[in-house]
Amino acid sequence: GSPTPYTATTCIVPVPGAMMGMKVRITTVDTQIVGGGSGQRGTVVDLNLRAPPWPGEYYQVGTSFGPGPTAIGNRRLGLDVDDLLALTVSNLVPSVFRNYSGKLDPQGNGKAGISVPTVVVLVGLRLHSAFLVVKPGALFGIAGISHTFMFTIR
Repeated sequence: GSPTPYTATTCIVPVPGAMMGMKVRITTVDTQIVGGGSGQRGTVVDLNLRAPPWPGEYYQVGTSFGPGPTAIGNRRLGLDVDDLLALTVSNLVPSVFRNYSGKLDPQGNGKAGISVPTVVVLVGLRLHSAFLVVKPGALFGIAGISHTFMFTIR
């Protein structure tokens, strides 16, 4: 026995074969939401939508107070099912939640936004936004689900 592992005299050599060698896993994200803006009251937070595999398809953005996840089959939407989500997907306040549904352009891009109200009581609230690519014939009618963008109202 060696007093420290650094002076050990034995080692294990892997058996040659498929499991030997460096492994690399590459993961791509085909549906992205990228937010921009300060989150300051009275400004607009831009929500840039990217879904290149689905140009010309319809999208639906949603915003909630929490990050979910909400199961949609074996996939996950990073939004809570709450009153804010219901409000945003119902398009009841289009002056605040702009372009929350629409059609992706020929490159699979879309743009939505949140006009942050000037109401002081909103300061400190965290809003979580994500979007779905809606496609008839896809599982549950959903081709893609974006990750979640979060910002804090300032």
